[in-house]
Amino acid sequence: NDKPTIKRFSNVDQSVLAATFEQVRSRHASTVENMADIVLLMRSLENINHGMKLDDQLVDNFLRDRLGTQLLCDHYVGLSKGKAGGGISVNCKFEDVLTDAILDAKDVCDANYGKAPEVHILDANLGNYEITLIRPWVHYILCELFKNGMTSSVQKASFEGHSAMPPDMFVRIHHNESQETFACEILDQGIGINEKGHERAFLFAESSSQQRWDRLDEQQSYGMVRQPITSLGVGLSLSQMMAQMFGGSVQLENRTEEIDYSNVRIGTGCSSTVHLSSCDEIEYNI
Repeated sequence: NDKPTIKRFSNVDQSVLAATFEQVRSRHASTVENMADIVLLMRSLENINHGMKLDDQLVDNFLRDRLGTQLLCDHYVGLSKGKAGGGISVNCKFEDVLTDAILDAKDVCDANYGKAPEVHILDANLGNYEITLIRPWVHYILCELFKNGMTSSVQKASFEGHSAMPPDMFVRIHHNESQETFACEILDQGIGINEKGHERAFLFAESSSQQRWDRLDEQQSYGMVRQPITSLGVGLSLSQMMAQMFGGSVQLENRTEEIDYSNVRIGTGCSSTVHLSSCDEIEYNI
């Protein structure tokens, strides 16, 4: 029976079920901020009491569980509102996802720094890529990677003077249809990541920023809020979790030499890559 589970209930029960899922989703809305506060407090206590140790794996497991709960709620609420795929975007045009993320990240960068680097997509076949994904999650991941690259690019430009424009960024797509792999690589020409920063990049709530905001409200576009470009230090860790929950990953790698690609010279900086599964198992895994 291929009929969606939620449709097997009566209309009254469907309404009650959908309302319950929405209530659960609302209760989980501030989970990330609350957990970040707890983690930051525990780390400060570790400095006082050296016998106290924060269990990072326990934090990761808790967050993965909550992300999964939020996703299931989004999925069934979507089904109840007539969306055929619920929380899943089937055969989604990746070009649209990528373009939205670039525009939102540039809005945030421009709002914070008054300028943002240009982003060039180095793939003539971009419009042909259609994959099944959790669109809000992939949007979130791409926004985080673009924001980090843009911040690094602006910092690089500041070395040349206050009025200097940040160096351009580039995007490459790596698609292997036979191996069912799909990767989006974002290349900035910024200052790169130092060794300590690389080691701690995916550590939850690792940030030196003093600015705070309600970071994980997936119902809003990044461009709708005037959030700081750095905040809780949860963006990369959550991005990694979201990607891994469906067989993907996020990788960061410094480029120490210039490269040539499609007759374009790209300077040193950082390459941020999100790997996604291009097979349709995501429809069953959810």
